[in-house]
Amino acid sequence: MNEKIFVVAGNVDQFKAYSNKRAKELWEQGETSISLSNFVYVNGPEVFRGFNQVHGVFTGTYRDRPDIRDIVREIRRINGIHPSQMIIPDMYIGTGVSVI
Repeated sequence: MNEKIFVVAGNVDQFKAYSNKRAKELWEQGETSISLSNFVYVNGPEVFRGFNQVHGVFTGTYRDRPDIRDIVREIRRINGIHPSQMIIPDMYIGTGVSVI
C-alpha cells in the first residue's frame, strides 16, 4: 500500500492515536505493506497541494478546528465533489470517524 491516507484530526495526538490503531488493524488483516508513513496529518489545507485525488478520514475533534471549512473546500476542489454532496456527516448525527 503506497497510498496516502489523509487524517483530519483535532490535534496531533488524535492523529497519532488513529494512525497507530488503523495501521495495526490493517496489518492484522494481512495488509503487510502498510506503515505509519502512509498516514498524513492534515495540519492545514495546504497539505493537499500537488495531489490530484485525496482520501482519508475525519476523526476526533476535527469539527473544532478553525480551518475545517478551508480543508473541506480544498478536498472538494481536488476530488471534484459538488458542494451539495456531504463529505462530513451532520454534526448532530453520530460520532467517531468519517471517511473521505
